[in-house]
Amino acid sequence: MRGFADLGARFAVHDNEIPRVRIDRMAGEYIDFAAQRPEMFTPMFRHDLLQGSGENLRRKTIPIYRSWADLVAGCVPDRAEERAFGLWTNLHGIATLVANGSVELIAPGIDPNRLALRTVAQHLAD
Repeated sequence: MRGFADLGARFAVHDNEIPRVRIDRMAGEYIDFAAQRPEMFTPMFRHDLLQGSGENLRRKTIPIYRSWADLVAGCVPDRAEERAFGLWTNLHGIATLVANGSVELIAPGIDPNRLALRTVAQHLAD
């Protein structure tokens, strides 16, 4: 699926930044990708819908998650896996709501990118 390569390219732009800055930038890229390419973003993580399609989404999804986990560990080693999973699920939730248009409908004054940055800060601080 081309979406993983496109998302990976967006993340790669920030490879040379320090982990804490990089994770903020990647969070923004994740939200922006969902907003700009909802037709691509939505099925990328729907393993249930694409099972048997030959796409092998798990093989493509796990490296993206591992990059988050590694970045979180680089910022805060304590409970890194728990923090990484919590952060990714929260960011993915925001991105999913952006992709399906719910943010504008339910909370039109909310800036998803600002919310993503607050989410990163909360998960790295507690």
